[in-house]
Amino acid sequence: MGAQNYGNSWIKFSQTYFKFPISKDGVYRIDSATLSTKFNLQTLNPKNLQLFIKGKEQHLYIFGESDNKINLNDYIEFYASHLQRDYDSLLYAGVNYLPNPYIPIFNDTIYGYLTVNSSISNLRYQEETDTTIANYPLADHFYSELIYSFPSTYNSVSDVQNIYSDPRYTQAEGPGINFNKGATLTSNFTNLSPYTSTPLNCYL
Repeated sequence: MGAQNYGNSWIKFSQTYFKFPISKDGVYRIDSATLSTKFNLQTLNPKNLQLFIKGKEQHLYIFGESDNKINLNDYIEFYASHLQRDYDSLLYAGVNYLPNPYIPIFNDTIYGYLTVNSSISNLRYQEETDTTIANYPLADHFYSELIYSFPSTYNSVSDVQNIYSDPRYTQAEGPGINFNKGATLTSNFTNLSPYTSTPLNCYL
């Protein structure tokens, strides 16, 4: 028989973790000045740095890592996303009841945990050095996804004119915009740069 790991099994209680918030999607940078407030840069080997988000190790790009030192102009970079509703989905009786997977119910901020261990094989991005792209044909189009969410109102799915509430998280409960049955909503999108040369498949 096997057992599931505890949710905090990634934590090594003999190590120190630098905790910081992540509230937007994008590439984050931690410079040497910030690192110096949490770690001793005189003894720190950057290859020993390890980052966890949601209990999983993340890839890092560390500028200047090759000399095994953190110098003045060195820094750490990584990509991270804000907290979405993947955790909130566990509150619902069915995952299909989740009305908006992009807006969390309680908080949109998640935390990263940067630590130091004794390993020199922690996850790292591999820098692409292939610059021989002149002979590749230019792409005439690309697909892009634009997501517009409505966080303005919380739909509590109350019954009998908001007199009775269901303590469970039921279908359509969550942040969004209220509208009556049969009503139509219109959203305007700008700067889409549509491709017009030949017909392409469009997925909605």
